[in-house]
Formats: sequence, structure tokens, C-alpha cells
Amino acid sequence: MIREWEESTGPDANLTPPVDKSKLSVARKRLYERVEHINRAWLDSMREMRRAEAEFSIRLFSCKDAEGALTICDQWLARRDAIIESERKAFDKAWPELLEAVKSPRALKRREQDADRDDGF
Repeated sequence: MIREWEESTGPDANLTPPVDKSKLSVARKRLYERVEHINRAWLDSMREMRRAEAEFSIRLFSCKDAEGALTICDQWLARRDAIIESERKAFDKAWPELLEAVKSPRALKRREQDADRDDGF
């Protein structure tokens, strides 16, 4: 394979070695599935955020005094911060793994096996 690559190098030749297209196809498919999983988890997080906003909006509009409204706003912000922190942790874990998987398809397969045992991204 290296000899073929060396013989094909010239001024107009592609300077990358040949790639096994079947392995590349499998790696791309796994990578796409992983990105899709990450995006779905992010959408679930956004849905949770919207549910919290709807819940606290209803409570806020039904509040009768400023002190109660302030308490509701504090609870709303605390819930929102918890959702964002959870999303940040998941992002911090998922994207480096994804980048590692791009470098090494074996790493992607190993992460998928670990993810089957774990509820996180």
C-alpha cells in the first residue's frame, strides 16, 4: 500500500495515503450517530428549560405581592442555573470524547460501549 502511494505521488497527486472506504463509512456513521445523540440531549435540555419557564411564569403572574414575586424569580433562576450547569457538564464531557473519536474510531466504539452502561451523553 505504501509503495502504491509512493508511486502515485507526483506534482498532481493526492498527498494522503489511500483510505479503506468501508472503515471510513463505518466511522462516519458512528460519528454522525454520536453527534445526533448529543444534539437530542441538548434539545431535551432546552425543552426542560421551556417547561420551567412556563411553570414559573404561571406562578409569577398569579403572585399577589412583590416579595412573593421575588421569591418565585429566585427559584426560577436557581432552576435555570441548575439546568444550564447540567448541560455544561454534559457538553464538557461529550465534545472532547467526540473529538477524540474523530481521531480514533476505536475510541468512539469504546465510548459507545461505555455510554450503553451510562445514562449520560
